[in-house]
This record gives sequence, C-alpha cells and structure tokens, in this order.
Amino acid sequence: MSIRSALFVPGNSAAMVLSSPILDADAIILDCEDAIAMASKDSASLLIKHTLMHLPRRQKQFWVRINPLGSDFFMEDLSNILPSLPDALLIPKADGDDWDEIISAIENIENQFQLQPVALIALIESAKGVLTCEKLARHPRTKGFLLGGEDFASDMGIVRREDNRELLFARYQLVTWAKAFKQICLDTPYTDIDNLEGFMLDCEFSASIGFDGKACIHPLQAEVANEVYSVSDTQILWAKEVLDETEKHSVGVFSFKGKMIDRPVINRAKQIIEKAKKWGLLR
Repeated sequence: MSIRSALFVPGNSAAMVLSSPILDADAIILDCEDAIAMASKDSASLLIKHTLMHLPRRQKQFWVRINPLGSDFFMEDLSNILPSLPDALLIPKADGDDWDEIISAIENIENQFQLQPVALIALIESAKGVLTCEKLARHPRTKGFLLGGEDFASDMGIVRREDNRELLFARYQLVTWAKAFKQICLDTPYTDIDNLEGFMLDCEFSASIGFDGKACIHPLQAEVANEVYSVSDTQILWAKEVLDETEKHSVGVFSFKGKMIDRPVINRAKQIIEKAKKWGLLR
C-alpha cells in the first residue's frame, strides 16, 4: 500500500461521494464518523455501502472511517460496509486496549460473509493511542496509522500551533513504529484550507521525517500532497546515476561525485526508483 494523499469525503453527501473517483487523491476516505450528524449516520452508512458496490474503482483506493467501538453505530457500520469490500477501514480513536476487541468484531463479520481480511488503519487521536501504538504496530491485522492531530491536542489539553510543533512527539512515535513494521503512516490533516503554502511546508516537514502521505480535507490539498510525497526529477536522476555506478563497482563501498556510496545509500536509490515506478514518474 502506497498512499500520498487520503481525502476525507462526507459519507452522507451523495454528490460528493459519487464524484469522488475523479478527485486527485490516491485514497478517498468515505466518512461515517465526525463529519456526519447523528441523525444522518444511518443513511451515510447505507449510501457508502451501495456506492462501494457500484462505484468504478479505477486505480484509486476507497477507505471508510467507521464509527468507534462503543458507539451505537459501530456494528451497523461493520455489517453494512465490510460486505461492500472497501480497500481499508479507518478505525477511529484507536488504542492498544481496544484493538483486539475491534478486530474480533471485524473478523466475525468477515467470517459470516466469507470475506478476505480488510486492511485496518489505526486513527490515533489520544495520548493513550500514541503511547500504545507499539501494540497496534505489532498486530498482524494493522496495516498503517493516521494521526488525528485535532483530537490528540484536545485530549492533551494543548493549543494547536501553525507549525504543529506540539505534535512532534506523536509524529515521531507513530512514524517510527510504522516504519519498524513496514506499515503506511499518514500525517494529520492541515485545517487551514486557504493556506496552501502552509500546507506544503507542513507536508515537506512530515515527509522529511518519514511520513508516506497526508490526510486531506480539500481536493487542492491532495494535489499538493501528491507532489510533495512523490519523488522529484532530481531525486530520480540521482538514483539512476547511483545505481548505474553501482553496476560498475565490485566493492561494497565506493566514491561518487565526492560522496561515499554504501549499502544504505544504494537501498535509498532503489526505493526512489520503486516510488517513481509506482507513480508513473519514470521517463
């Protein structure tokens, strides 16, 4: 799974849900939870169910953020959504204490309908979620993390800042555990939708510390995220040159353009080429 942008779409808006395949995001998150008023949750779940059954998938992933364990809508969401075969479930308010119970409920539905296991993405929105993400990362059903910065800040009783420095520990914690277990890790949404420059800077920082992509709340953000979390022409050229030089040397370490090239550098070059192939960037 490789995602640069994951765009939230309210699950109760038929117009937005039906137009989502043409949006420029690698994944669409059809939302049953925070974006939906209580009175509309039943209809949102059913709309998402029928949409997933008939929507052309193309090369885009469709995830669903269900309602949390303990809510009146958790089991209803699972019963409606899982048989319609989403690419992933985004599990809100995830933490290590409840993960086994959540997975047990999901597996009961999967067994009932003889479904293949769905990918599970843990949405980390609390101090407990951050501190127990090791348990989540170690679980074989977990395929990735998404940081929910607004809820995390609320749980911590802290004020959000434009530079997101208050999220540093949570960001490093999540991305480190995700990388340790080769799972995807998506950064928190940037809520100032009119500030694309600030959004780009935020993406550039999170990409620099290992995040694979960004949760988005506006289509224009998805376009920026796709660019930032991709690889540049300069990076692709460097990677090609390094791999070409590697073929010419039989030793494990050599010098190229004044810099030492060893196994970690070669692996990095291979990763860049793999990403470029994934996103159709090789010329």
